Amino acid sequence: MSKPCSVVSLSANPAAKNHFLTAVQPLIDRAEIVSFDIFDTLLLRPYLAPTDLFVHLERSAGKPLFAENRIRAEIAAREKLAPQEDITLADIYAAMPPEFVAMQSQELAWERRVLRANPETAAAFAYARDTGKRVIIVSDMYLPPDFVAEILAQNGFAGYEKLYLSSTVQKTKATGNLYRFIAAELSIDPAKILHLGDNEKSDYQNAKNAGWQAARYRTPVEKFFASDARAQKFWRDSNGDDGIVISPHLAAQALAYRDGGRRGAVGKFLRKFRREALIRRQLNAEVGASIMLTLLAWRRQKIALGWLAPDYEEQLGYEYAGPLAYGYCRFIAAQAAAEHLDELLFVARDGYTLQKVFALLRPATPTRYVYAPRYLNAVCRLDYVWREQAQIIIDHFRDRDAALQKIVAATDFSRTPPPDFIQQHLDLFRRLADAEMADYRRYLRETTAARVGAVDANTTAFSSQKLIVSALAGQAVVGFYWGVQQAFSLHGAFAHRCFAGHSPLRDEKIFTANWDFVELLFAAPELPVESLTPDGEPVYQKNVSPHEKKRVEISGRISTGAVDFAHDLHVLLGDVAPLTAPLLVRWVNCFCEMPAPLDRQKMTAIWHARDSGHRVYQPLFVGKIAWRDYWCRPLRSLQLCREFCWRSVGQTLLMSVAMPVKIRWRGVRRFAVSLFPCWRRRYLTVTLRISPTTEWRFMVGNENE
Repeated sequence: MSKPCSVVSLSANPAAKNHFLTAVQPLIDRAEIVSFDIFDTLLLRPYLAPTDLFVHLERSAGKPLFAENRIRAEIAAREKLAPQEDITLADIYAAMPPEFVAMQSQELAWERRVLRANPETAAAFAYARDTGKRVIIVSDMYLPPDFVAEILAQNGFAGYEKLYLSSTVQKTKATGNLYRFIAAELSIDPAKILHLGDNEKSDYQNAKNAGWQAARYRTPVEKFFASDARAQKFWRDSNGDDGIVISPHLAAQALAYRDGGRRGAVGKFLRKFRREALIRRQLNAEVGASIMLTLLAWRRQKIALGWLAPDYEEQLGYEYAGPLAYGYCRFIAAQAAAEHLDELLFVARDGYTLQKVFALLRPATPTRYVYAPRYLNAVCRLDYVWREQAQIIIDHFRDRDAALQKIVAATDFSRTPPPDFIQQHLDLFRRLADAEMADYRRYLRETTAARVGAVDANTTAFSSQKLIVSALAGQAVVGFYWGVQQAFSLHGAFAHRCFAGHSPLRDEKIFTANWDFVELLFAAPELPVESLTPDGEPVYQKNVSPHEKKRVEISGRISTGAVDFAHDLHVLLGDVAPLTAPLLVRWVNCFCEMPAPLDRQKMTAIWHARDSGHRVYQPLFVGKIAWRDYWCRPLRSLQLCREFCWRSVGQTLLMSVAMPVKIRWRGVRRFAVSLFPCWRRRYLTVTLRISPTTEWRFMVGNENE
């Protein structure tokens, strides 16, 4: 596994392609003075909006209402000191309630912690400085100048001539006055100064209006959103318009303005309403989504610069497996501490990446990677329900016991179903199963802790935990799962607890639109295990499917990307990144619902096992069907198409012809008709709600959208 890269480094690859530097080099060469903006240009924060920092600090410090008071204090300070063009951080905290005044030092410490150098603009800064240009730094900022200078130095920005902050000179870029002030102070023709910054109005238009040369910098987040429709949709869904609730005093004020006919009052009310709406939107921002998307944008920036080689599977691991594993592992760490567990057992194969990410959090609870597959649970505990499970048990012991081999050879299984066969020879099977359990118990006896946690991804029957509980008789075993497919469970479930009231077997809000995709993201780069040697070494299945080999081939690279994300996030923020289950499920569902052409191409080759014996495989998302099969084997083709999460145009056409209408009803009270329910999108919904309990609906397109 490659070593995880640092979050931001100024040491560029010689082969890197810095398109921003290439574009501004001629402008820098012609200028006498080169001016740089600071925030979102030279320095980057891991947030999509500056106010996300306040919300995150509030949650991390455990200071309820800090963010709202911090936002309102800045507004109040600007109103109070309106004749001035800008304010200072001290002015803002002078308007804060007394209980939050001490947070000023924490805010500065947090800024120091999260600010990182931007490699694209750092290269332009170094080029301007090293070619002998006079370099100045210009920013509209309330932070103290000594603090800003310290942060710049810590991130490698040195050798500039002067730092201009709006809060110090009381002139801003937003008004354009700061540009005119600088040109006058330096006694230079404005046309000989070049300004580089990210804001279209303040950094580009206002600089041009003041006579300066200017070039606008597109931030990593801006370029990321422009190139990734999924990220755009996810951010819109995370911060969508759920309606702004007007506070009672504002509603009463609006009525008074209307009834009193006061001139200009409506405008005043609308300004106040917009302000309240903005504050509420800032406070309700998904900080976890903001942090995650920013890190993904930074990763894309490194690939564009040539610092990282593009690799589809590693990128898939970084963008999806990493956030999921990190959020889940933070939950596991918190629960393990609350349960006072002495050891955590990460169950293969889904626990492979989880254990590596968990180790990055440096928790006090020791861990161990163990094998407890459904296959072993079936043969050690004779735990079977279906015919297929019973057949697996018979096949396993037939190859290990000569007496059973003779009995099986003499049995007609068309007349004696496998479950009945096991019951007829139960004593023999119990003896063989006890020997298997004894071997497995010796394997797990290395675990001597009194209280143990078993970590897995998802479960229906708790087979791994049952096996571990049976082997560790007398030791307390607590199960940890992403989600459990039961209405009620006392086990630690990451998604289940976060989605109160959601308990159906396949609720997408818990298990994602394709749970098998999540298992691929977590899986170890190893084949299915059928047994263990006396020394506890895994015995992998022989003659495995090529589909399983393909999964093993890509799983290692996915895991590498996942660990890279967890490393980057942990280096940046420690263990305080709020990646919650609802957020992560929505993020995975964006991938499932909006595949890019490259996703379709790569995922066509990936299939997953439908059974515990890994004998029957189906496509993970999409598969190819030859055109002749549509005519020669239409029913089989239709069955395959129904299993695909993603469908081609031909597959959708087949589904539309074969299943043009779908009707669902619960008596006359709940009635729904879907026309072409297999289409990707829904184009029309007509709902007739007769009463609170009676609803009739007609839809054209996707019935589940």
